[in-house]
Amino acid sequence: MTKIQVGLAKDVPPGTMKGFKAGDARILISLNDGKFYGIADRCTHRGCALSKGRMEGEVVTCPCHGSRFNLKTGAVVKGPAEVPEPAYPVSIEGEGIWVDV
Repeated sequence: MTKIQVGLAKDVPPGTMKGFKAGDARILISLNDGKFYGIADRCTHRGCALSKGRMEGEVVTCPCHGSRFNLKTGAVVKGPAEVPEPAYPVSIEGEGIWVDV
């Protein structure tokens, strides 16, 4: 794994999410209950950007076909997607958001 800074902590206010580029990957970073989480930003069903979707608590709904994923684990909450999102370790160093990809 490679650790990459994707943005600044201030870019993701509490209870929100934002998509970032991390090398060749697109990562969706969310801030829930004071902790940052990262999952892939491409729906495993048809590849739509989850960062364009709707966040409700710790669940993101894909804007294309309504698949729902847990933002903390990447698990499928509701289909049509059947494959979970890859989850990535996230850390805060200084003001930066760092992801292991």
